[in-house]
Amino acid sequence: MKAQANEEWIGQLAELVVECEADDSPTPHLLRRLRDLLEISPPKVADMLGLIRPDGAFDDRLEVGAADSAAILLVGKRMGYMFSRSAKGRALASAWIEGQDEPEPVAARDEARALCGAVALACARSFAPSAIPSQPTAH
Repeated sequence: MKAQANEEWIGQLAELVVECEADDSPTPHLLRRLRDLLEISPPKVADMLGLIRPDGAFDDRLEVGAADSAAILLVGKRMGYMFSRSAKGRALASAWIEGQDEPEPVAARDEARALCGAVALACARSFAPSAIPSQPTAH
């Protein structure tokens, strides 16, 4: 039962990465989904990442349109992150955990979506390194 729940959690993170790279869902919705997934993360992942449970500041930032700031609140204490922009104007973000191999960037229309996808990818890979296959990022 526990293994199945972990696989389901990883599958939801994988779906979130894909949604962040697409332009269909509103950014606040994606960030709330990531927050909800982090809140139910397996203890191994929560401990490894030093996850910080966001307080009211997360929702406050989303309400005033500060999605980038809200996204940063979802980064764990033992995670690093980096932003960049492709030549075609797509936002790129990478997130990684102490001791994790080189991060893979996630491309999205804005920084908040890119970081949301990158954190989801790092979390899934921290639990199961081959959980989400590597794919070329559209730069």
